[in-house]
Amino acid sequence: MMKKNVTMKTWCAACLATATLMCGGVLSACESDDVKSREAQAGRRAVAFAQAYYNQHYDKATELVTPESRKWIAFFVSNMTDGDLEVLAQYPEASMATIDEVMLTSDSTAEVSLVVDHAFVADSLGKPGHMEDDKKLKLSLVQREKNWLVVLSASL
Repeated sequence: MMKKNVTMKTWCAACLATATLMCGGVLSACESDDVKSREAQAGRRAVAFAQAYYNQHYDKATELVTPESRKWIAFFVSNMTDGDLEVLAQYPEASMATIDEVMLTSDSTAEVSLVVDHAFVADSLGKPGHMEDDKKLKLSLVQREKNWLVVLSASL
């Protein structure tokens, strides 16, 4: 009788261990899918912002940043000169952004590295800006109310 109980205990322990591993695997897979989904959402938002910003759709770009960041877009736009506008007029090609890397830094923050083709880059005050191909850009994002928003701490 004793041997049967030990065998039954061993069998129950093995079943419990297997169930625990399977549940852990399922939870891990769900967590992995959630991380991938949040990375994809943050990446899409970063691309949308970069393309709006570098294609001079500043009203759309303003919608994609935190309220605290809007002042930096307004600052950039208010300092554009006629020389800047002339440079932009010479390059009718649209700016395109592609994701280089997305990294979630916490449950609600992310860093997205992008490459922007045909990006207008402002120079110092008094000098017209210039166009830059393959501009590398790192954006910080924060998730607020299920929406990813770009965080700017200075003008781009």
